[in-house]
Amino acid sequence: IVEFAQAMLVPPEHESHVTLVVTRRGGTAARASIGYRSVGQATAARGEGRLVFAPGQEEALLRLPLLRDEAAFYVVLIDPDAATEVGHTWSCAVMVERAQSAGMLRFEHDRYSVKESEGKITIRILRVGGCAGKVKCRLKTKDVSAIAPQDYQARDETLVLRDGETEATTTITIMDDDVYEADETFQVLLCEPEGGVTFDPTSDGGADKAVATVTIISDEAVRRKIDEL
Repeated sequence: IVEFAQAMLVPPEHESHVTLVVTRRGGTAARASIGYRSVGQATAARGEGRLVFAPGQEEALLRLPLLRDEAAFYVVLIDPDAATEVGHTWSCAVMVERAQSAGMLRFEHDRYSVKESEGKITIRILRVGGCAGKVKCRLKTKDVSAIAPQDYQARDETLVLRDGETEATTTITIMDDDVYEADETFQVLLCEPEGGVTFDPTSDGGADKAVATVTIISDEAVRRKIDEL
């Protein structure tokens, strides 16, 4: 199984290249190969190629150029040979740090889970690729199968990050109704950016918004099993 060691890298602005680590696990005794492709505004400048793992080799390095005035791109693993499987981390986003850039906003994770009895969940928002100036955006929740206010406390507010700030958090209240229910989900969205900030195009929601999906796990199923035992 071959995949990237990290899903995101943020190299400093002065660097001319970035090195991505690709790992192999499972059976490593045989030779293996996998293709890669750069996706972004400068795709043609990097093109695509193949990584080859020798017998016993568990790690390969992929060194790619960082182009001037480029804010972000990502690399995907494609076309594995017959004996190779692509792992969960099949893409790596590269966010280039720019001193005078307002940066991009994204959630730390695209998916979260929380037990109903925990009562709340705290979600971390990251500002990558630059932190110049004061920026803000709208933060709101959206029902999917979970419904506010029965299952969680809805939010609709303005998120503000000051000059130099690179992260923020938001805490959402989860309602415990003591009734057995199937797992339910809702979404947290970042939209309507101001101050020059944008959204990470490689995360859920794309360039227009950032989306995090939260799954509420009911504890009643566990309690019922304990009662039966």
